[in-house]
Amino acid sequence: MKEWKENLVKAVINEAQEKRIVSLKEVAAAQGISHIKTQEAHEIMGAVLKAVPGYRPVRMMNTKNDSLFQSLCFVENGVEFDSEADFLASVEE
Repeated sequence: MKEWKENLVKAVINEAQEKRIVSLKEVAAAQGISHIKTQEAHEIMGAVLKAVPGYRPVRMMNTKNDSLFQSLCFVENGVEFDSEADFLASVEE
């Protein structure tokens, strides 16, 4: 895996230590990355899931056209949302 992807995987893992929901797009943006190809997002997803097995991948899409990179979040197992308000409150934490 390329160095920039390894660094991104490490950053996602670090975020998972503090948050129950980690957005790939937000972590990448913090590192100055504005786009990732779908295949690369799949590679990153696989590496993250191996490192933090207590999380699952969830696509949180704003539109039906959002790419995997734009919508991929890692959500701690057991996290459930009763309403959109609950979801929004958990993302802001």
